[in-house]
Amino acid sequence: MRQFFAADFKDYLRIDKHDLDGMLVKQADAFYEVSEHLTSAMAERDGLKDTLAQVTAEASEKIRNKAEAAGDKMTEGRVTQLTVLSKKYQKANTKYSQAKRDAEQWSLLKEALLQRASMLKLLVNLYSTNYFTTESMSPTKGNAGEVVARNNEQRYLDAKKKKKKRSALRGHAPS
Repeated sequence: MRQFFAADFKDYLRIDKHDLDGMLVKQADAFYEVSEHLTSAMAERDGLKDTLAQVTAEASEKIRNKAEAAGDKMTEGRVTQLTVLSKKYQKANTKYSQAKRDAEQWSLLKEALLQRASMLKLLVNLYSTNYFTTESMSPTKGNAGEVVARNNEQRYLDAKKKKKKRSALRGHAPS
């Protein structure tokens, strides 16, 4: 399996709020593809973990046998130290470590897609409540905020005029 390359899947995480239906359609496919990669990465990691255990056992046995043939006594700690220093062990450990990192990165990407799914649900709810209308107070909508402010000001002035008229009709002094 090739090493994890995050840039290949970075676009899966982007959300275009103006194409929510397209994002929702792509979500399931993206989640499935990343889940497949994660499953493969975990299988590779587990296989390399077994290989590392086998290499460790073989290297330890070889070190013990050499020491025994030479008449030397070795502690388990010394056998472990020499095992870790062996080239076979280091090579197997490097492969396992990379596979472990790859599996973790796929797992993180899968988790990010779960977060993306939640975000899509929230955005759809916002859309259905007209959050993204042109009269939004969002500064990203150009002068829409100004339009809303003018409308609110006009409503306030109209309400104030009505209040004055009602007060005048009742014979009270305007406030």
